[in-house]
This record gives sequence, structure tokens and C-alpha cells, in this order.
Amino acid sequence: MLPGKLTKLRSYHQDDLATLTLLLNDEETRSQTIQNLIPPYTEAMVHKRFEQDLDANHFYYLIENYSDQIIGVLELDSLFKDRHCQISLQIIASQLDKGYGSDALKLILDRIFLEMNMNKCTTIIPSFNKAAEVILTQAGFKKEVVMRDHVFRNGSYHDALIFGLLQEEFIASV
Repeated sequence: MLPGKLTKLRSYHQDDLATLTLLLNDEETRSQTIQNLIPPYTEAMVHKRFEQDLDANHFYYLIENYSDQIIGVLELDSLFKDRHCQISLQIIASQLDKGYGSDALKLILDRIFLEMNMNKCTTIIPSFNKAAEVILTQAGFKKEVVMRDHVFRNGSYHDALIFGLLQEEFIASV
């Protein structure tokens, strides 16, 4: 477990399955990501995603508050050979604007850059997710790529933005 000021990151357990299925199917939460909204996740799909898809380069962390409530999920894909990783962080919509996303991001960046010795971390967000853009920018991420018309939501296409943070930039900001 990785403890932070507001959140803690921990591994998945079998008894988390029902809660995770609800979280991953929350339409308001999913609408703020680049994930495909259809079809909804079944418990079997969530089980496969969190247990069978894991390997030495792929990690999942559950984000909990200090009431032990699962409030989000963080996915980390790493390419150790290139010392690069990509993260995806989802906080359930009802728990936004409480500082949980920033705290969980700080925890994972400490692990990525200080423990795993990665050189770069990237993430992809839809252009309309302004809250995520603010959190990433505050953490030192820089917008690197605009993928035009990459996400379809509410009847129209939106850009997806790739943000990146280098180890040297992270260490300079700590």
C-alpha cells in the first residue's frame, strides 16, 4: 500500500469485484476519459482486467480514501527497456474536486520516478476534461501531442491530448 495525505493506493483483491464493476460502469466518470463507453463492463470483464491481464509491465492500483472507500483506479503500463510509462487515473465523479486525483497522482509519480527510475511518464485525456488538464499541469506535465477528433462524446468529436513529464522535471519540482 502507498499512503498519501488524502488517498492510498493498494492492489486489487477478489472482494473488490462488485465495487470496481460499478465504478468502471459509472457513465459520468467514464465520459471524462478516452475509454470507449460501450459496452458496459461485466464482473467477468473486470476480473480479467484486474487479475489475468497483469504482468511485469502492467499494474493496477485501487485508489481509496481514508474511510477505506474505493474512489478510483490507477493503471500503469511500463516499458522498462525504454524507461517510459503511461498512466491512466480515474476518480469516480461523485468524489471529484476533493484533492484525491492530485494526491493519487503525486503518489504514483513518486513511485514512477524515485523508485522505478523511469525517465518519462505520459497520459492521454480528452480535451474537454479541463480538471484533468489543470491537475496534470500543476504536477509539471507538458502538453506534447494533440490527437485530432480522437474521442466521440455527446454527438461530436473531440481531440485527445497527450501529456508528458520527464524525470528531471519531476525531481526539479519536488
